[in-house]
Amino acid sequence: MIKVEKKYSNLPPNPDNVPASLIDQKAKATLKTILNNKSPEGISDKHYGQADVKKKLYELYHSKCGYCEIKEHNDVLQIDHYRPKNRKSNRKDYNEFKGYYWLALEWSNLVLVCGYCNRYKSEQFDISGTVRAKVENFLTNNEIDISKCIISNLELKQENPLIVNPEVDNPDNSLYFKNDGTIHAKDNKGIYTIKVFHLYDDRLVKKRKEIIDHYIEDFLNKYKAFKEIFGVPDFSSSEFKNFLMIQVKATINDIEKRQKPEYEFSRFRKYLADQFIDYVIPYFETPLQDVIKNVYNQLKS
Repeated sequence: MIKVEKKYSNLPPNPDNVPASLIDQKAKATLKTILNNKSPEGISDKHYGQADVKKKLYELYHSKCGYCEIKEHNDVLQIDHYRPKNRKSNRKDYNEFKGYYWLALEWSNLVLVCGYCNRYKSEQFDISGTVRAKVENFLTNNEIDISKCIISNLELKQENPLIVNPEVDNPDNSLYFKNDGTIHAKDNKGIYTIKVFHLYDDRLVKKRKEIIDHYIEDFLNKYKAFKEIFGVPDFSSSEFKNFLMIQVKATINDIEKRQKPEYEFSRFRKYLADQFIDYVIPYFETPLQDVIKNVYNQLKS
């Protein structure tokens, strides 16, 4: 999961930031129907997922799922309501609250997701503490009170959702990775987020592990080629140190390049870059680890 910088709507919504199909007259009429019915029944992605919305979300999320970072193209990704239009919870004190229907067309409530994450999440959305959202009259003289229909209204800002919001939260505060590709939690938000989206799935762990395996395999192949040409290396020789310097530098540069948000699993790659000594070097044989570590420290000094 990466931090996404989305410009939220001001009052009134700024068409420079918000896709037009979410704030035009047709959208306002749809929202008014939702508010009058106090229900999102009949609302689908044809209302909140038109071409301009998807285009902007694909740009902001770099064609990746906002939760698991799977990268997809050709309009495969879907749109999730961070705060669900309808709501499902096992907590008895939520029974009276059926969902955030008034946020069905709210730009700051829409997240780009893959089919897996959208299906896993469904209507799950637990809050730590009290539900602050109020089902109230969102219409004044049959006109929409926009100040009540945005995710940043005072009541919602006082809620503490347990799903990490890629547009609001810093994922690093709640989630971290190990070098075997597994993801782990730092707090309750991390625990709930991993559980809801199945971020522990083998298909994701395998893909993340393949990233580090690629670097190890590439390095070992070049190490093998070096030995075929020069024989078993003297680890203290200048030739071998120069070889290591070139290979370690190339590996670090590639990891750092691919930790940019446009790359799949860029957050995991960031952990590889930041924790190179602890995450990458242990995969090599013991005598080689110390030499690589010294070369790495020289490059970083």
